[in-house]
Amino acid sequence: MESILTFIHTHPGTSAFLGYVLFMAIVSGMPEPGPDSSVAYKWAYRTLHIVAVNLNFLWQKKGLPVLPGQTLQAQSTTAPDGTTQSVVTMQAKDPKVGE
Repeated sequence: MESILTFIHTHPGTSAFLGYVLFMAIVSGMPEPGPDSSVAYKWAYRTLHIVAVNLNFLWQKKGLPVLPGQTLQAQSTTAPDGTTQSVVTMQAKDPKVGE
């Protein structure tokens, strides 16, 4: 446990990046709430996806990479009934030949 805390203290940038990637993986792995899902799960799903979208925009605004060879895309849409749906996807980039 002490070695983890030492690593976090000595490498804050790497720790932030690992935390970001871990959070995004957890959020994008959440199953969509169904009609029988609880109100609390629906709220948590929407809230965490909104936080993930905002983190993604901040991360990309700074020009920081998501992972080597991958891109992260976030999209938020509002349905006519007022519900908001956010989708975060990670896609592999096509390797560029000759670079």
